[in-house]
Formats: sequence, structure tokens, C-alpha cells
Amino acid sequence: MPLSSPKDIKGGPLKKQYIGYELYETTQKEIPLTGLDYEIGRTVPGLEDLSLYAGGYHFGAHHSKGMNGGRFRSVYAFNDYVSVNAEFQYDNIRKYSNFFGVCLTIPIGDDDSKKRKKLSPLERRMTSEVIRDVDIVSNAVKVTHKKEGKYIHIRNGQTGNYTAEQPGQDPLETPDTFKNFVEANNISFVVDEGGNVIPVSYYMQANKIEESSQLVKELSTYPKYLGKEAEEIENELLTGNTTSFDGTKDVLLKEREQLKALRLEEEQAQGDDEAHGGAERNLSKEAERESLIVALAEMEVLRAEEKRTRVALWKKTEDLRLAAEEADRQKKIKEAEALRLAAEEADRQLKLKQAEDKRLAAEEADRQLKLKEAEDK
Repeated sequence: MPLSSPKDIKGGPLKKQYIGYELYETTQKEIPLTGLDYEIGRTVPGLEDLSLYAGGYHFGAHHSKGMNGGRFRSVYAFNDYVSVNAEFQYDNIRKYSNFFGVCLTIPIGDDDSKKRKKLSPLERRMTSEVIRDVDIVSNAVKVTHKKEGKYIHIRNGQTGNYTAEQPGQDPLETPDTFKNFVEANNISFVVDEGGNVIPVSYYMQANKIEESSQLVKELSTYPKYLGKEAEEIENELLTGNTTSFDGTKDVLLKEREQLKALRLEEEQAQGDDEAHGGAERNLSKEAERESLIVALAEMEVLRAEEKRTRVALWKKTEDLRLAAEEADRQKKIKEAEALRLAAEEADRQLKLKQAEDKRLAAEEADRQLKLKEAEDK
């Protein structure tokens, strides 16, 4: 059994993938492998200090390729304290591995060398240390997880809905529409054409989108644009008339100043008419104007309510779609987990049978060895 748990491998993500408004990152985890190693051996007749061993090993884990191999080992003991060994092994992952070494045993406590000399070779072997694989066996697997936040994608010449699959254009001509879209969808980051990830608040501030959006809202209060949606105002003023975010703001500021000047002229003209005795006529015009403003304001309220209804309906539809996708994903995960558990159970049963067969074979070999030693004696 492994002595450690899976650990993240340090370093950046191996892969980033944008899907819709979301970002998925693939990282690596180091997974320790479970398994076993085994060997059988004996001393060479006539050379009791030389021992030869042959064995094998298997290591594996879920979602990783199994490691299977064999090993041959020889040990020559000069005495109870000094020995030399040579090891040769091969497996399907590491291929050939050779190892040569000298073992020095330093006793701590009472000297038991005299007691060991009285033991038979088999008894001395039973007091030897357990020999394990010289390597730590592990495997790196890939893990994909979703990052927090939502991402929109901007590309020159694109007119999509700002997803990874359908990027949208820089909001030079649609500052207020863009701002409303960001707020309605809880967007966190902007991914530009170079792949740079920018916080949406910084992007809007740096490109003066907030200021331009406020100017569009202010223009909608003037009689010229009463009853018009922000998108209509943007199309009328900005389409084809700006090539930068500063240019967008300048166009909107210029239009606002012209409307202010026009309003001032109208107020002055209205004052002149009143001065020439046209008070009654002006009052009638003012009443008509106020009625028109009220009617347009009511129409604007209805348009705003309709817009909110459309946004709510779109959001509800999107939530239902995401819920359906999540349910389908959970179903697939459950099916995959059931298949994994069934495969693990079958593998466990196979390993139990193999272990039992090996145990019986080892017992039979040991029995035959004891019989031979008894016959030799």
C-alpha cells in the first residue's frame, strides 16, 4: 500500500480551455501506485555464502498504466557484517534497471554473531531484512477543474455573443449595451485577442466604458432621443463614427453639448414669444410638449419593463439549459463510477486468486525444500 496521498505537481496548468463563458484548467497530480513484489531463492549448494533469487512485481492505480516486471538478484556474504549484491530487473515502464552494491551491517547492542552461527542457513535467512524495490513507484495523472468567474472573449471583426466559440467586437460602438450585458451575466474577466485575461472592472475603467454608458443614458433624456433604446442611440451616433474608446466618448460629449445648446435656444425663443404677448399660445404648446413628454416617458417605462422581461426570460432559459447539462454530466459521472467499481472488484478478485495460487505454490516449494533438506541430513 502507498504511504502517501496524491499530491499536486507544482507549476502552471498544462492546458487552459475556454468553453462558453467558463475556463477549465488541466493540472497534474502525482499518484502513488499500489502493488506487490515477490521473490524466491536459495543458497548455492557448496557455496553457502552465495544466494540467488528470482522474483517479480506489479504496481498500478486507477487511470494509470500498470507496471509489470521481473527481477534477478544475487548476494554474496563475506560474513555477518559485509556482503555484496547485484540486481538485474526489467519491466514494461522503466525497461532495464541494474543495481550493484555493498552492504555493511553495524550491530547495535549485544553481539549476537555467535548465536547466528548456530542457526541453519534457512533460519539465518528468516532473520534477514526484507528487500524492497529500490525505486519509489508513482504516476502523474491529469486533472481538469473549472476556474471561478465568467469570461468574455473579444476579437476584432467578430460580432458574436462574447463566448469562447463566438467572440464579440470591442464595445467601441456599444458602451451602454456592453455594460448592461456584463452586469446581467455577472462577467468577471475579459479575454482579449492576445489571450490576456483582464478584470472586467479594470477593462471598463481603462477604456472609459462607464463614462460613455452614462452619456448614452443622459442623451436618452433629451427630446430628440426620448423613447429610443440605448442600442438605437448607439447605432445612430456611433456606428462607423469612432475608431477608439476616446473617440466614442468625444462623439457622445459633442452630441450632448449640441442638445444642450438647442435646448437653450428653445428656451430663449420661448421667452421672446411670451414677451410679445404670445403667452396663451406658448402655454398651449407647453401643455402639448408636456403631454408628449409624459406619453414618451410612459412608453420608455413600458420599453424598460419589456426589456427586463426579456432579460429575465433569457436568464431563466439559460439556467434551465445549464441545469440540464449538469444533470447529464452527473449521470455520466455516476455511470463511469459504477463501471470503475465493477472493474476494480473484478481486478481485486483476480489479484486474490493470483495471490492464493502463489501462496500455495510457495508452500509447496517450501515443503519440497524441507523434504530435500531432511533427505540430505
